[in-house]
Amino acid sequence: MLLFLACVLVAGAVAATAYRPWLAPLMLAIALPFDFPLEIGLTVYTTECLLAGMLLGWGAHWLCRRSWPAVSWRLWIWAAPFFTALLLSAVNAGAVGPVLKQTLRWLEFFLVLWLTHNTVSGEQEQGLLIRVAVAAAVAAALVGLVQSLAGPGSFLNYNQSTMMLYQDKWIRAYATLGHPNQLAGYLLCLLPLALALVPQGGEWNKKLLPWTAVGILSAALLLTYTRGAWISAAAAGGIWLYVKVPRRIFLLVLGIAGVVVVLLGAYYSLNPKRAPMMVQRLFSIATPGQEDSVHFRTVCTRTAVKMFRRHPWLGFGAGQYEQNIRGYFTEDYYAWEAICKHIHNLYLQILVETGIAGLAGFFLLLAAIGVRLLRGPGVFSLPAATAAVFGGLAFLLANMFDVLTIYARGMHFSLLLGIGLASLRFTEGKTGAAETQAA
Repeated sequence: MLLFLACVLVAGAVAATAYRPWLAPLMLAIALPFDFPLEIGLTVYTTECLLAGMLLGWGAHWLCRRSWPAVSWRLWIWAAPFFTALLLSAVNAGAVGPVLKQTLRWLEFFLVLWLTHNTVSGEQEQGLLIRVAVAAAVAAALVGLVQSLAGPGSFLNYNQSTMMLYQDKWIRAYATLGHPNQLAGYLLCLLPLALALVPQGGEWNKKLLPWTAVGILSAALLLTYTRGAWISAAAAGGIWLYVKVPRRIFLLVLGIAGVVVVLLGAYYSLNPKRAPMMVQRLFSIATPGQEDSVHFRTVCTRTAVKMFRRHPWLGFGAGQYEQNIRGYFTEDYYAWEAICKHIHNLYLQILVETGIAGLAGFFLLLAAIGVRLLRGPGVFSLPAATAAVFGGLAFLLANMFDVLTIYARGMHFSLLLGIGLASLRFTEGKTGAAETQAA
């Protein structure tokens, strides 16, 4: 049955993408928050089946229409150093299989970005893609809201044993993504796209639906109780405010926010047990005795430094962290189940597994995408490009506190970047055509 489902997904993706290539990222946007594994002799995910079909369908479209000259290949040049480092990390790996598997995961991440960048070629296609992606995110967010607000007894809390917060008082929203931190990472990418749908002017009734989506996604983000995501969203929002509004308004908002934080901190210090749960969650960072996330991440950082010193240039091998962490911890460590899976920092994870070469290659790819977005024509006047810049920034900041590319290989992040790059691509095409016609 699962094999049949996988074949249907691949065949459907092939047919849809061969007919209309821009349907590829649209199908992926629908599937992303509901990604699940299919055991068909090996474990594959629904998004992987769709991606395989999309690539085959796009290839068929190329051959039939002979449209490959219009495809942008430049991103592959900037991605090549990172993928080279991933493969070279096999030098220190105990087995080549995990290295190839991890390389394939990153390749899937990149292919979604590249596919979206090349297949979305107009404002109508982009608008429909963003609306569908936001609708799927709202559906997932509503599941998370019900989980958190209905409490431990809700039928949607299938994973409540690991999601409990503060001794059964509240459930952290995790929706269909399996973990609140992964849901928070997903929402950081989709929330800016929801904001991009809000019209700049016009009647209020045209703004009602987009603002409702923004409200639902924001509420779900808060109820994940993921402090790294809160801080990252606040930082990215502050930078956006600095860019978009006059300096005096920015300073006024910053001052008000600072006063609110000080007052909440003072209230928490006086009544730590009576403070609202979100206030407790935020300010308990300063009291590790209540919960030890800060201490745990400090341990993770120290461990990453020790491992890095062992193989600084090429790392232990992509995907080899879990096999090598046992040399630095024993299974009686109180947080073994958490630390044995990943280092809770994407950049340290890449550094440990692929060394300086891998981390430098990863930053080079991000820098190339960032420069492309920021140097685009009127980037801050294009809602999709603005969403990619600041949503991407928030997501990257949040990865300092966890590895948020675990769920769906981080495809939500690459989809966001692909939408931003695509908006620049067809905007530049229209500008060039207008200049040619004027000449």
